[in-house]
Amino acid sequence: MRLSTSTAVSLLAAATLASAQNILFVGNSFTHGNISPTVTYNAGNITDANGNGYGGIPGIFKQLTDSAGLNYAVTIEAVSGQTLQYHLENKASIIGQTKWDIVVFQEYSTLPVPASRTGNPSLFQSASKSLISLVRSKKSAVKVYLYETWARADLVYPDGTPYHNASVTVFTTDLRTSYANVGAQNSVTEVVPVGDNFLKAINNGVADLNPYDGIDAGKVNIWASDSYHPSIYGAYLSAATFFQHVTGKAATSLSVGSGTAAAGLGISSADATRLLALV
Repeated sequence: MRLSTSTAVSLLAAATLASAQNILFVGNSFTHGNISPTVTYNAGNITDANGNGYGGIPGIFKQLTDSAGLNYAVTIEAVSGQTLQYHLENKASIIGQTKWDIVVFQEYSTLPVPASRTGNPSLFQSASKSLISLVRSKKSAVKVYLYETWARADLVYPDGTPYHNASVTVFTTDLRTSYANVGAQNSVTEVVPVGDNFLKAINNGVADLNPYDGIDAGKVNIWASDSYHPSIYGAYLSAATFFQHVTGKAATSLSVGSGTAAAGLGISSADATRLLALV
């Protein structure tokens, strides 16, 4: 039997929709961003489960995957200033849906670090375990990623802050260790090393080490003006890191320049190329 053109198109559209990978990003402002244009970037092409109109890192990820011809249906569930324990207690009905193929969990920025640095790693561990168990109880084949966040300059350089007597490197090491422990305890698909790539940007001379003493010529500020959240460069690097680790495609394969995610964020082709090379 020969199908009509309209029927064939409908079937193709249905097949395309069915083949999309449903990915959920769970986190806070390190996921949704807090500056323009990051916070609403590409919001119209992803779903905000909380109805806040966020784009953020998931929005950038969606643009990157679309530009690579990959089919991801992206949802963000992010609440400013909240921990994974909050999401467990208040957002389980969203997180525990059967449709998710991939779930990304991002903890509050300081919770994973040692208690001596004002963290609470045991709460991070217990909340992660419960959330991972929740999503696996709904779909055993779900892929779980942990979003390793970055060292905060505002907690390193000012007097009296938890890492003032240490460094960005020590802060990053503490985060890496804590995320790796939780990842191993729960056999997650991968810990996505966003924080490590922030540090790499600094160590490789792409990003400035200390925004409190000015930004060195030829370098970008990986942090926003609050020295806490990601700048446009930090958000782009975060999304590119997810692109490579989730899709398996090299970040360096992404285009830069007019019409790309980098350009939409206000990042030059040269800076975008330098950032992608870090992933």
